[in-house]
Amino acid sequence: MGGVPRALVAAPIKHLKWRAPKAAWEVDRRVVVIPGQARALLEAVRAQQPSGPRLVAFFGVLYYSGLRPEEAIGLRLQDVILHDPNGEEGGSAEQWGELHPRSATPDVGSQWTDDGSGRDRRGLKRRPLATITYRRAWDQARRSALADEEYRSLLARRPYDLHDACLSTWLNGGVAPAQVAEWAGHSVEILLRLYAKCLEGQDEIARRRIVAALGQADQ
Repeated sequence: MGGVPRALVAAPIKHLKWRAPKAAWEVDRRVVVIPGQARALLEAVRAQQPSGPRLVAFFGVLYYSGLRPEEAIGLRLQDVILHDPNGEEGGSAEQWGELHPRSATPDVGSQWTDDGSGRDRRGLKRRPLATITYRRAWDQARRSALADEEYRSLLARRPYDLHDACLSTWLNGGVAPAQVAEWAGHSVEILLRLYAKCLEGQDEIARRRIVAALGQADQ
């Protein structure tokens, strides 16, 4: 065994502890709110003073635009492009638009940031929204807007669940998975794996589309 360290005389692999990686996480449909519940929760946030009117915009982009909390925190006015009905830029706030968040501020813990703060600011000039602030507001909104049984359940327990509700709504509404995946920053494979348990009625929608397609082909 010349030149081989004594520690490697025995095969080291058998001493390693290893577990097979778990399958990709799937979104639990019990956390997903329906549109009426989402609107009630957002109104409950808006009613909170003095920060509610500001925080409702934060939660609103999670639900209506599918942003993740760390993306919404980094969002600035210059990241928003509004369109008029003809698809041009400069429309009103009630019309369609695009969000292009250029910064994310994940809550990574003070031991991982340069200045000892809880968030990695990544070049942002303004102090980001504290996680504890929006979590506290969200808990208060759930307590106000939901029935006691719903409040104790998994339903929208985390602000991130609004992101999942948004994507589930898009998919159930018939938006092409490729489009949803592009908007969400996923691959189609990962998207469908994550939200497989949240899809309802897709088989019926598919059958209607097949019938419609066959009818058009006969014309």
